[in-house]
Amino acid sequence: MIYDTIVIGAGAAGLIGAIHAGADGQKVLILEKMSSPGRKLLITGNGKCNLTNENLSIDNYHTDDRAGLSIILKNYPPSALKEEFGEMGLYLLEKDGRIYPRSLDSRSVLRTLLNSIRIRNIGIECNKNMRKIEFDSGHFIIKTENDTYLSKKIIMTSGGMSYRKTGSSGDGYYHMKKFGHSVIKQFSALSPLYINMPGLDFSGIRQIGRAGLIINGEEIKNEIGEIQFRKSAISGIPVMNMSHDAIICLDNGDRVSFEFDFLPDEDMKKTEEKLLRRAKNFIVNDEISSLDFFNGICQSKLTEIIMRLSGIEIKPVRELKNSEIRAFSEMVHSLKVPVEGSPGWNEAQVTSGGIPLSEVNPHTMESIFHKGLFIAGEILNCDGECGGYNLHFAFASGRAAGDGAVKQS
Repeated sequence: MIYDTIVIGAGAAGLIGAIHAGADGQKVLILEKMSSPGRKLLITGNGKCNLTNENLSIDNYHTDDRAGLSIILKNYPPSALKEEFGEMGLYLLEKDGRIYPRSLDSRSVLRTLLNSIRIRNIGIECNKNMRKIEFDSGHFIIKTENDTYLSKKIIMTSGGMSYRKTGSSGDGYYHMKKFGHSVIKQFSALSPLYINMPGLDFSGIRQIGRAGLIINGEEIKNEIGEIQFRKSAISGIPVMNMSHDAIICLDNGDRVSFEFDFLPDEDMKKTEEKLLRRAKNFIVNDEISSLDFFNGICQSKLTEIIMRLSGIEIKPVRELKNSEIRAFSEMVHSLKVPVEGSPGWNEAQVTSGGIPLSEVNPHTMESIFHKGLFIAGEILNCDGECGGYNLHFAFASGRAAGDGAVKQS
């Protein structure tokens, strides 16, 4: 059989691409290397599947082609995504601009997509790892370990490098190079970061604060939100959103650190004045310790670490010096944490780098080098912040590729 379109990869971009490519009775087949489709889709948003964001903007992304990305997002805004999934039967929920399935269960999203695929009689074959892709006599020839397939068009949605356990291994880059495409160096993005703070155990700490990314002594970005700590690593949305820049700068040999302000709504002087006034009421009771005195500002474990870094021992509060109160006030507003690396692909949520977005037509996602070859999803050099932006790009680019394949028929 010669298919009209074969989709390589059954992730978000591949599934929506196949649905659109299957319009008007087109013969479409999806080939997936894993034993089941949508593995990465199932774990997005901690299993809740944040589909898109009402506040979507080109500024939420890193890419080599902002003009092209602007066209892709304009052609498929959040309103179009919500309408399409609504027509497929998925009820949605909005929370602070983020759009989720009302079930808050990613399985609902995957089942919705698979139902639409079945309605269009689109086949899915799993455990099909690509060995070779060629083009001859007007057809793409796709070879797996045991089978050979022929197709007039291909939609390549094999993913990037992140979350290897879901099947993302970067093999699509190799195949696309054979068709003339270049590959921008890949880095992990939306990733935790390893910190270098010997002798300190930050595990289990979660604290709202302002995170500032410091490169070679200068702050380049900052964001307020929940900062999460492990024993020797940091994460949370503010850190994850800036990890793209942090990891690239580390690769360049730059000095990278974060500065945390755990009281971003007031300045250091105001904090010091409050604590000095409070100290006058505490000195009458010998049972109250310095740790009790600083209680209520941060999570207790974080308070102990800040005290230790400020050179403050646990002792009766009457022995607390004004200079120690000042040191604590400074540290709670400017805890500096050196960054030394990242856990790599197994913990990165997305891939930065890959096939340049500028090497596809943004209206159809067709390769500028080879007619009939469409590329979509994470294999392209476009990664976004936390908040549904990456999944939106997967759906937007996949939809454009599917529609582009039909138009070429």
